[in-house]
Amino acid sequence: MLPFDGGYGHLPWLLGELDGEGESFFAEVHSDQAIYLQDPAPTVVARRSSKGRAPRRLQTTAVPMTVAEWAASQSASAWGRLSIRDGEKGEVMADYLTQRVWVWDGEAPLASRWHLLVRRELDGTKLKFGLSNAKPRASLRRLAEMQGARHFVEQSFREAKGACGMAEYQVRRWQAWHHHMALVMIATMFLAKERIAHRDTAELLSCRDLVEIMRHRLPTKIVTDEDLAASIIDRHRRRHQAMESAYRMQAAMLSASD
Repeated sequence: MLPFDGGYGHLPWLLGELDGEGESFFAEVHSDQAIYLQDPAPTVVARRSSKGRAPRRLQTTAVPMTVAEWAASQSASAWGRLSIRDGEKGEVMADYLTQRVWVWDGEAPLASRWHLLVRRELDGTKLKFGLSNAKPRASLRRLAEMQGARHFVEQSFREAKGACGMAEYQVRRWQAWHHHMALVMIATMFLAKERIAHRDTAELLSCRDLVEIMRHRLPTKIVTDEDLAASIIDRHRRRHQAMESAYRMQAAMLSASD
């Protein structure tokens, strides 16, 4: 199951491709996402004259509405409250609405029928909207759990950035970036395995805890002041080499363009 945010959920071609490949997804969408409560059945208008080009554009007589408009039209009794999981600060609870709707981007030959899920925080201040191609009989709890799965994806990214340097790269080529990300994934997997192995005795053990333990226990090359100075000198030497290489490449490109 693929959970992702509105940055990808607002792309109709992406959702259509995933659905066509049989990939189950839960995609958050923006509040202005258009939906239909009945099949828009897009068709090409019949040609009315022999003059001019024949109609090609698909049209529908069905009237769309936004997900925000649909949620606002629902009664208070339509909302269902669910507790999805236990969190560090108590149960993760919210109010939910769901409805089977049609989604059409104005170009596809057929509209897609998916689940719409609306999540509202308990204080009523924030709404989140999502579409899913889960099975037609998927329960409200199943959809809510799919929506909540994004928490663990985002948490893994935060841990990879904070403990494994995921965002700390300076590269010029994709190959170097791929190497960096591969090492980050290996390191993150190691930390995850260690947390699982010790969860019975250290339930709150975090990736940061493990990094600090390794920094304290593992040997380091820097022991004396001389070691520290040598490390800095070597780092400066490698930076100078990188700068000289970049200037040579720039000079070669400039001379080739003359």
